[in-house]
Amino acid sequence: MVEIIIPLASFAMAFGMVYMIITSRTRERMAMIEKGVDLKSFESKSRGYGAIKFGMLAIGVALGLLIANIVAEVTRLDDDVLYFAFALLFGGAGLIGGHFMARKLREKDDLKEENKS
Repeated sequence: MVEIIIPLASFAMAFGMVYMIITSRTRERMAMIEKGVDLKSFESKSRGYGAIKFGMLAIGVALGLLIANIVAEVTRLDDDVLYFAFALLFGGAGLIGGHFMARKLREKDDLKEENKS
């Protein structure tokens, strides 16, 4: 009986958090509409580049784990900290690379918009 309480409580907590985020965002937007605020001004231009950042993070973590495995085999170290450190190091490098790639693409999109008008 005790084994089922933890997963149920975790699911209920996750559902409650998502529900609160969605309802608070809806209330905020409804209040802004009532005051006559244009909602387009709050939209972020970088929404389309989240996939690039996530992809670069995934590539960085995979590359970090691969290099950590190679280092562990060569040096005969079997330390779990090695895998964790390399995954975080290369994952962070992937996020930084994704940021610069998204910024470059955003600047390119801005130039296209300027040429249209």
